[in-house]
Amino acid sequence: MLDDSGQTPLPLFNDDPDIQVARTARTQTQARLAASATQSGSPIFDHWRAGFKQDPIALEELATVLTELVAQYNPSRRANRHIVGGVVEHVLAAALRSTGTSVRVQGDDQKGFDLIAEHAPSTSASEQISVKSSFGDNDYKISNGLGGSGKPMTHSTVFLGPSLPGITYVTPNIHLTVIGTLRNTGDGWTLPRKALLEHAQSYPHCVIPFGMPRNPGNPAGVDVAADIAHQLIHTTDSVRVLREHLN
Repeated sequence: MLDDSGQTPLPLFNDDPDIQVARTARTQTQARLAASATQSGSPIFDHWRAGFKQDPIALEELATVLTELVAQYNPSRRANRHIVGGVVEHVLAAALRSTGTSVRVQGDDQKGFDLIAEHAPSTSASEQISVKSSFGDNDYKISNGLGGSGKPMTHSTVFLGPSLPGITYVTPNIHLTVIGTLRNTGDGWTLPRKALLEHAQSYPHCVIPFGMPRNPGNPAGVDVAADIAHQLIHTTDSVRVLREHLN
């Protein structure tokens, strides 16, 4: 089963209201999950998984674009990191739309989630989904706090990384074992890569098989800020002096 029925309740984060809500929601989801034990708990994610299994071309193109992205814009550079994450969201959304789902990218407009998915042909459900991507073997940063650690995972999340078997789905009101491994680092919440890999291996119906490219660490890669500056200066007709002094 997708939930953790039959296990001792997790003692972690008992004072956190979001985790308390997640624990309460467990009882409400057990009956539904018992009837669909081979599904992720999300009708929309189930639709995506079935769609890509039938036609994987969009996933192949997703891998191609992300490989090119990380080769050109090294996310190890701090200036590139946030932009690269945003590009992943937009390209992933395009792939998800190929299954017949409406997917809107929210980006920085909302806190806690990046995509709104709805209107899959097989369901009328909608879902707010966060996207966490990595091109290496690091743990996943769930949230950053200002003057504190912020909140742990509050929305369904898809994870992409080269050490995972694919696009891995976690929802906090169902997958309590992996949620219980969240670590408060003082300035945010982190989900260990090892725990997420164990979740993916235990629940393959929460995984869309996909090979995330690994960061080649190209030291000659483009600095995205410099790239934008060059484009603006070279394409703005009224700019002359700045063009002569670009590095």
